[in-house]
Amino acid sequence: MEISAHASYQFSNHSHSTIGETLVSITTSFSKLIAAEEVKEIIHLLDVTVSHYWKDHFTFDTEASSPKEKRLGKLSIHTIVINTVCPLLFAYGLSTDDEKYKEKALRFLSELPAEVNAITRSWAALGVQADSAMDSQALIQLKNNFAMRKMPLLQYRASTLKTNEVIREYLVKVLLSPFSLLYGLGVSIRNLLYQKGVLRPARFDIPIISVGNLSIGGTGKSPHIEYLVRWLKEYMPVAILSRGYKRESTGFQLGQQFPSVKIIGDEPYQFLSKFPDVPIAVSENRELGIPYLLKSYPDTRLVLLDDAFQHLSVKPYINILLTSYEAPFTRDYLLPSGRLREWRSSYTRADIIIVTKCPPGLISTEASTLLKEINPASHQSIFFTEYNYQLPYYIFNPRYRINWNKEMYVLLLSGIANTDYLELYLKDRVAHVQLLSFADHHWYSNFDLGQIKRQFDELPGPNKLILTTEKDASRLSLHRGYLIENKIPMFVLPVEVNFLWNEEQRFKDTIAQKLIEFKS
Repeated sequence: MEISAHASYQFSNHSHSTIGETLVSITTSFSKLIAAEEVKEIIHLLDVTVSHYWKDHFTFDTEASSPKEKRLGKLSIHTIVINTVCPLLFAYGLSTDDEKYKEKALRFLSELPAEVNAITRSWAALGVQADSAMDSQALIQLKNNFAMRKMPLLQYRASTLKTNEVIREYLVKVLLSPFSLLYGLGVSIRNLLYQKGVLRPARFDIPIISVGNLSIGGTGKSPHIEYLVRWLKEYMPVAILSRGYKRESTGFQLGQQFPSVKIIGDEPYQFLSKFPDVPIAVSENRELGIPYLLKSYPDTRLVLLDDAFQHLSVKPYINILLTSYEAPFTRDYLLPSGRLREWRSSYTRADIIIVTKCPPGLISTEASTLLKEINPASHQSIFFTEYNYQLPYYIFNPRYRINWNKEMYVLLLSGIANTDYLELYLKDRVAHVQLLSFADHHWYSNFDLGQIKRQFDELPGPNKLILTTEKDASRLSLHRGYLIENKIPMFVLPVEVNFLWNEEQRFKDTIAQKLIEFKS
């Protein structure tokens, strides 16, 4: 096919204009894409027309008899947003570790209409309707990743599942699986740099014990940190360094200097309330935080790192990995489709593995299946623990405690990662438990307090109370005036850990022996 010089000029001249310029602006600089807060802003960016030349031509060098303005159709724009813009935006959020971009991408998908194609029509025939682009993308991924492998998922009708919410939660995980691979690639590259010595972790002349997990929460780090503090502080000066997740401050902050839950975060504030004589500090950068902590407390002989399993910039002397019995890392997947922050194989870095939140009455033979599943390496010791809940106390007076009774109605207020274990504990001790849950580390607002009071007032009878966790109590303490003025019976449920099968002494001996062998 011959193209005249004029048409060639028109083609080359206009190939860098209008649509091309818009796409380059979106996919390379991200400036307009990142700034957009509504999906309609993205749609407006893509609502472009072709150059003047193509208004008069359907092919090169042949002028059309009836000129017509050409632009991207609504369906084409939606397709670009769903399959290009949202994945790019989500990937940007992963690379910058910024939740708002990931949430924005998912919100855009939920606001766009569902795609209609052969796959979504097949799902509709089975009774699964896609209400948004998020649903349709999840259904496409589910079909491609499972049905194409001859798994019988497409044979199940929606009616066989418990709720539409369960369907949606599962489908979203499938939708996000490609991003998990991208995230995992980044994690692998980082870990490889440390393994090859390109990046070197900091080492210190006192022992550092790290307590962390592979997942994003719900394994019981705080009670295990507290267990170690209660035991070890009797033998040596101990300090705790935490990240201070969702605090309103930045950099290194010392709890004794700034004893505020907003400055140091809820978990460090909980530690500080229980152990006022133990130095508590927070820092996003553990490598810099430890020297600052030791400078402030030079007599410190051991530092406990809270939630630091992924912080390879510091080489802990003892690495303790926690995983819950009901949701072990061996059955989980990488973010964002799962809850793992690293590949499962990273568990080999641990010196000690603790399976937490074991069900009451668990016997060792029942735990053997999970033990084989974890398959600890030769250098690893593994232990199993359970929660030992104490009697609840009034939030502003720990000495005032109450006993459970079968006529009590409980409003369970929770802003923690997982309440299943707690609900199971309460089930046989009170008449009824009503759950009011918020996001993990949620900062309670005045509106939230009003909602809490309304739900409490709606509980029947006079024998009722509000129950919350110690971590939540740290944040709720900011509303002391409201709770006292409205005479709200807010009680806190303290918890400690017990080692199963008389293994506590072996755990202590394992830690003690390593501390004896430590050489600075």
